[in-house]
Amino acid sequence: MSKTNQRQKSHPDNNTIQAASQPSEPISPKFTYPTAGFWRRMFAFLIDLVILGIPAEVLGWVLMPWINKLGNASQLIGFIFVLPYFGMMNSSLRNGQTLGKTLLNISVRRNNGDFLSPLQSVLRTFVLFGYMFFNGITGFFPNAPRVNNVLFAIGLGLIVGLVLLYLINKETRQTGHDLIFDTRVVDLRKKTKEKPAKMAKYAWIIALAFALITVGGQIVVANLSSSQPVNSSLSAISENLTQEYNLSRLTFADRTVQTNSNNETQTTNTLMVRAYAPEKMSNEKNDEICSKLAAEIQQQYAEIGQYDAINVTVYYGFNLGFVSFNSNYGMTYPLSK
Repeated sequence: MSKTNQRQKSHPDNNTIQAASQPSEPISPKFTYPTAGFWRRMFAFLIDLVILGIPAEVLGWVLMPWINKLGNASQLIGFIFVLPYFGMMNSSLRNGQTLGKTLLNISVRRNNGDFLSPLQSVLRTFVLFGYMFFNGITGFFPNAPRVNNVLFAIGLGLIVGLVLLYLINKETRQTGHDLIFDTRVVDLRKKTKEKPAKMAKYAWIIALAFALITVGGQIVVANLSSSQPVNSSLSAISENLTQEYNLSRLTFADRTVQTNSNNETQTTNTLMVRAYAPEKMSNEKNDEICSKLAAEIQQQYAEIGQYDAINVTVYYGFNLGFVSFNSNYGMTYPLSK
């Protein structure tokens, strides 16, 4: 009788086996993890950019003639890649992990341990890549250089602010998009019971101050070598030359530069011409295009006498915001008064 009882005890029932196979502690996003280190987060981001960059590069080469027609607005195409990728993967749909973060075992979490919703994560990604938005909008104002200067300056200031916040917050490594959405990038290799570190004092103030200085400085520098919109009569000339020389598009700007020499101020007015080519050309062909465009504009533009020179630059390439390829060839032709 006793032997039978011992034999029964040596074979646990199915419920016991299932209970033993369960983790002793349920997996939950509520755990507190330490902040991911600087290099771990940077390498994860670089891995993600490489993963996204390959298909984006292919798209850029395939659609280059069409992308060239968009000008700087082509940077908005980059959101087709970054918003779904970072937005969806950094959310609860993939436990806050892109492929790069998965490889380096880090994750995006809110400070209370929760994951971001897909919408929150998409908005967070938009803030991170906000510079692409401001630079892309400039493509809708090709002949409004002052507007472009302001938009470009805002995008540059945004980059400076985000980078400074990241560098100043050594304990939390939170930058602008993290602070707005109350998130941290954490290291999943170990848990901790310690409370999350706090943001560095005055980090927002310092970053905002430098961002504003950057914006103001960029606008001032741009105005020192000011670019003004040219006469609207160049629009018809642009259409004719674009078709004649098989270009994607032409843009014009009036650039004024002042220099001081021997206590004398000299002013140089240059007509800036940008020709976007649908395909790569040899230097000989670029030189031919530049000289022909300069000659045609000099003949057709009635107000060419107000300029001291014509600068013609042939551009070839694409810019999708986070990945780009650009090649240019430029020549300046002095004009006799």
